[in-house]
Amino acid sequence: MWNIKKENVDKQSVVWNIMSSGLNSVVSMFLLLVVTRVSGVVDAGIFSLGFSTSQMMLTIGNYGMRNYQATDIENKYSFGIYRSSRIITNILMLGATVVFVLFKGYYLEKAMITILLCILKATDAIDDVFGGYYQKNGRLDMSGKIMSIRIVSYVVGFCVVLLMTKNLVISCCIAIVISGIVLFGLIYSTKEIFELEKPIFEWKKIGRLLKECFPLVVYVFMSTAITSIPRYILELYYGSSILGI
Repeated sequence: MWNIKKENVDKQSVVWNIMSSGLNSVVSMFLLLVVTRVSGVVDAGIFSLGFSTSQMMLTIGNYGMRNYQATDIENKYSFGIYRSSRIITNILMLGATVVFVLFKGYYLEKAMITILLCILKATDAIDDVFGGYYQKNGRLDMSGKIMSIRIVSYVVGFCVVLLMTKNLVISCCIAIVISGIVLFGLIYSTKEIFELEKPIFEWKKIGRLLKECFPLVVYVFMSTAITSIPRYILELYYGSSILGI
């Protein structure tokens, strides 16, 4: 899957980048459609709000770093530094999610769905840092293939389990497991092409990288939060079912 002719790399990069971007754009709409049909508008509303929260928290996990990483042609920071920084931003992302859920006072099931969807998005954040590495090394097709296969796999798993159990919590757990297994399995298989550097925890470099990307994460977080605010207002005054409707 990875060994392709050099003259076909650019063509495959375009095709797979379009494919992965398209799937990433429609996944929330498709999952919400399935949840609405299978579980009804109340669960759909909870899922919709949880997915919006996870999208907002993902901006913390990604930390606006992809464009910076992909254009770091002078190798100011090694891939090991990018990997370690992504571990830290993922921890910050999940910590922020727990604080948010406690602040909102969600009941157990609603809190679990929100947190699980954010854990699912953490796999997106891990995918993103490896995607930046492949892109920087001229293999955007690899990034697109991994993302596309992963998204299709966990969406199918989520839908099948939801149809069987009618339980959002179990379905989200299965989606996380599938996404993680597929992601790390495919990344491991790329070792035949690239030597993947392990995370390097050099705190001064990590601190500088996070500082340099801070304006990017603020901008992306605020942009995403603005689009999510109407959902929280509707949910506050009318309940979760209105979001499903």
